[in-house]
Formats: sequence, C-alpha cells, structure tokens
Amino acid sequence: KSGPPAVRPSPSPDANAVKYEAEKGTLANGATIGNDSAASGGQFVQNLHQPDSYVELEAVDGGATGGRAAMDIRYATDNHRTKLRLMINGMDYSFLNTLDTGGWNAFTGDANLTIPLQPGPTNVIRLTGGHGVVDVDYLTFTPLSSGLGNVRAQN
Repeated sequence: KSGPPAVRPSPSPDANAVKYEAEKGTLANGATIGNDSAASGGQFVQNLHQPDSYVELEAVDGGATGGRAAMDIRYATDNHRTKLRLMINGMDYSFLNTLDTGGWNAFTGDANLTIPLQPGPTNVIRLTGGHGVVDVDYLTFTPLSSGLGNVRAQN
C-alpha cells in the first residue's frame, strides 16, 4: 500500500530551477485563489475539480535558445484519483497523475514531466482540471540542455 521505499534522500533543489507561483497565472471556469500558510507564499490555486477549470501561466521563459526542461508541479490533495491535463503552447501533453498527499494543506505532491520550451518568454503552460480535486501551489522549470541556461521568472 505504501509503495517501494526510497533509494536515497531527495536531491537538493537545483540552483537553475525557476519557480512560478500558480496563483500568479490566469484562472478560469471556476478555479480560484485559496489562502493557506502551508502553501508557498501563502496562496494556491483551488477548485480545479470544476469542469474545464484551469490555471494558465504565460511568459514562461525558455532561455536564449529554448530546449528541454524538467517541469515539476507542487500540489496538495487527499484523493488518490486526481489528474491534471497539461497543455504546452496549445499542444496537448495528456494527463498528469496527482497522487494523494494526505491532506489539503499537505503541499508535498510532485508531478514531473520533461517538456520542450520555445526560446524566450513565449511559452504558455495550462493545467486543466475537472478530473478530481487537487490544489496547485507552484511550478518549477529546470533546464536540461545548455540552451536554457538563462531561464528566468517573469512574475
């Protein structure tokens, strides 16, 4: 029931990772901003269980030449059957599972995927709900190629 044990401790955060607070994005179709001191910055995006609700981050910077990046979505949920649909620059990247974190204020969940980013602050990342209740805290992007060495937040 608890899965396999960890092989080693989690790695330290990457110094090249860029963090985007979810509540700074555009919210639609029922998604709202919630307040919780357990969330990064004290706020998060909630009500993503509503049909077609979404949070969209614009101006995600892909660096000088773009390339591959590791994207991590930090979230909380007390339901083991939730998913978020991922769209990158209008392209559907399917669903990301968001496994149970043990509570609505346990912002310890991580959904990860390697994604392509276009050069510059031109990328649009949309997380669409409607597939179970999950609260999104923030997203981080870590460059995986030399072209993303100068990624920066546009908040």
